[in-house]
Amino acid sequence: MSCRSASTRRVRRFSPSLILIGLVTALLSSAVPYSLEMVALKRIPANRFGVLMSLEPAVGAVAGVILLKEHLSAIQWLAITFVITASVGSVLLGDAEDTVTPVQ
Repeated sequence: MSCRSASTRRVRRFSPSLILIGLVTALLSSAVPYSLEMVALKRIPANRFGVLMSLEPAVGAVAGVILLKEHLSAIQWLAITFVITASVGSVLLGDAEDTVTPVQ
């Protein structure tokens, strides 16, 4: 097999339908979540939003364990537990006088 036939075969794998699937995946995995985060930021205090955003890596790690059969060390599980505990504590024990100023 020559190098040319191998490179030709790689080019054929990039069909229009594959490129469309890639674009849709890119949109759904970045633009849509970012838009939802901006909506949420308008409705909750910024400090609480920041703590809740710290849950994303923890949720990603747990999804990796469940969906990809990854293995986490004990220290990684401990870190995930601390992040989740801080997020829950921030939401449940937040100041009662937290107010959201409407964006106009």
